[in-house]
Amino acid sequence: MRRRGTVNRKPAKTQHRKPTRPKRSKAARAPSQANLSVRSLQEQLKRQTRELEKARDERAALAEVLRVISTSTGELKPVFQTMLENAVRICEARFGNLFLVEGNDCRWAAGVSTPPKLVEYYTQSRTFRPTPGSHLERVIRTNRGAIQRTILVKR
Repeated sequence: MRRRGTVNRKPAKTQHRKPTRPKRSKAARAPSQANLSVRSLQEQLKRQTRELEKARDERAALAEVLRVISTSTGELKPVFQTMLENAVRICEARFGNLFLVEGNDCRWAAGVSTPPKLVEYYTQSRTFRPTPGSHLERVIRTNRGAIQRTILVKR
């Protein structure tokens, strides 16, 4: 029986449905593992293993820094030293220095494997102005009040 419209008793327009397709199984929708080569799977495994190791290293470094912070009695030097040691290790750097920025002047706070002459230069006076064009000078120049302490690591 056909449904009649209300105007002039003509047949109402019906919506035509698109023919439905059978649903694909989940296995058919997933990328085919058979198409991936053994080599690409090995590379993917190596990459993910490296990422996992990096995340574990970062988490261990953070735990160590938090441990030092919780055990320090308000003294910042051991906290800075621990932070810097972990940063140098994670970045696989040769050495690193941590500076406190006070206005346009800097004060050397900690160093890891820093060359002796550089340590001597930094400790000659209480504060110093960084060399124009240096990394530290650029950090200070671009500072908009958000960065009060910075860690510089030399690769």
